[in-house]
This record gives sequence, C-alpha cells and structure tokens, in this order.
Amino acid sequence: MTGLVRKATLLAVLGLLAASAALAGVPASFTAENQGGAPGNVIRIGPLRSGQPDPGSLNGAQISTVTDARAITIVTIFDGGANRVPNSTVTLDFSACTAQDLDLCNPQPFHTINCPASTITDVTDANGEIVFRVAGNFSAGPPIDATTPAAGAGLNCVTITADTQALGSITAAGPDLNGNAGVNAADLSILLGDLFRQVPAANVRGRTNLNGSGEATPINAADLSILLQYLFDSVIPAGANAGVSSSCTDC
Repeated sequence: MTGLVRKATLLAVLGLLAASAALAGVPASFTAENQGGAPGNVIRIGPLRSGQPDPGSLNGAQISTVTDARAITIVTIFDGGANRVPNSTVTLDFSACTAQDLDLCNPQPFHTINCPASTITDVTDANGEIVFRVAGNFSAGPPIDATTPAAGAGLNCVTITADTQALGSITAAGPDLNGNAGVNAADLSILLGDLFRQVPAANVRGRTNLNGSGEATPINAADLSILLQYLFDSVIPAGANAGVSSSCTDC
C-alpha cells in the first residue's frame, strides 16, 4: 500500500512538473511602467517632435520626426511562473479607442502599425520588455454640456495580446487632446472639462488619465500636472530643449 501511495505521489509531482514546463515561456500576464519608473495602467500616446532636441533624451540628441520621449510606456511580459518572456510578439489593439476619439499616426516611428485593424506590434527584448513610444493624438471637442464631457473612449480601451495570448486591457491617454499639432490652451480646456464632469463613472474619458491612476475619479491633479509640462514646453521658442510639435498623418 505504501508503495502505491509513493507511486501516486511521484506521478502527481511529475504531472505538475510537466504542466509547469508546458506553460514556461507562454505569455500569461503583463505590467506597464511609464516614464521615470512610475507604474500606471496606461499607454501614453505622444505627439511627434520634429527637428529639435528630444525632451526625453539624456544627451540632448537631435531628432528628425519621432514620438516625444516622455510618452514612454515599458510593457513587460511574464509567463505563468512569473518569468519574463523574451522574443514575444506583442500587439496593442486600439480599435475600441480609434472608434471613439483616438487617431494613430501612420507610419509609427518605432513600431509596426496595421491601420485597418488599429493595432501596433513589436517584439520583446531579452528581458521580456518593449519600450512603446506610440505616436498619435485625440480628437476631442468641447464638453457636450455642463455635466457631460466630449465624447470619447473610457478607461481600458486597449487590449494586449502576446503570441496570440490575451493578457488584458489598458488605458490610452495623451496630451494632444484635439489633434491640433501640439499641446495648447484648447487641450487644457478639454482636460478640465473631463476633470469636472467625470461623475458618474460612464463619463470618465481615458484620454486624460495621463498618470494611469485607478481611483474612483481617475482624472486628477496629477494628470493636470503632466499636461501642463507639455503646455509650457509647447510655447518655448524653436531651438530650446522642448523641441516643437509636428503634425502626423492619421490612419
């Protein structure tokens, strides 16, 4: 009897090991981290910068036309054993966002875009990471009325898959809220409209949740602070460190 129990236990252990081996390297979850190491459930959508120093560059490198470096989101892919998954093909599906108020630039300076599908794809590095710098803007107008913000997608309109494995969703947000080739007072007005009209929850607009907070009222002072950084940079003359915004061709 004891021998049978030992055999059964051994078979169970072997079965668990085989199952773990089968799941090793298969994407099962992800994390997202914004510029500066700040965790946030958001993909930053950045305006294009053209012909000036890149604001996010450590050495003031000149750029031609690329996504503003502050619009960085590092996505890391893990398997079921919490191991990082290298060489994984990751797809961000923005179709639920572009159906509302998001316009993606075509081409993308850093990633592969499929305009008809509204997807952006890239491959994880040896550490299981992708540094996403997605170029685009939103096309919001003024608030609908005193209690309703301009129409747009809510939180978590982006779905993430890795090697065809569905991993979850994340919010798309960015500072250019009206698609007017840069960040200006009109964008500030849209953010304030979203801020003061985000109750009830159906009124929350993902576009202005720049810090990716998960609070009951996610649009807050932190989001305002991020947009103001862009706003003040946008009025600095050409040649200064902030660079200048450039329009892009939408999908």
